[in-house]
Amino acid sequence: MTTGKSSQLRGIRLTKREKEILDFILSGLATKQIAGILSISHNTVYNHRRNILKKKGAKKCVDLGIAV
Repeated sequence: MTTGKSSQLRGIRLTKREKEILDFILSGLATKQIAGILSISHNTVYNHRRNILKKKGAKKCVDLGIAV
């Protein structure tokens, strides 16, 4: 699922999975929902989310302009 909503993070190198998870986050899905869809642990989703924030230099998703 790549919707292009992550274009606001252009210039930041995200892995394919980070981009996928970011698109789900931007679609309004919760961590546990994303984990269920991707058949991965919610902790794994949390770690990807944390890595996205770290790469952007943000502390929370709202710092990215994302309402989650």
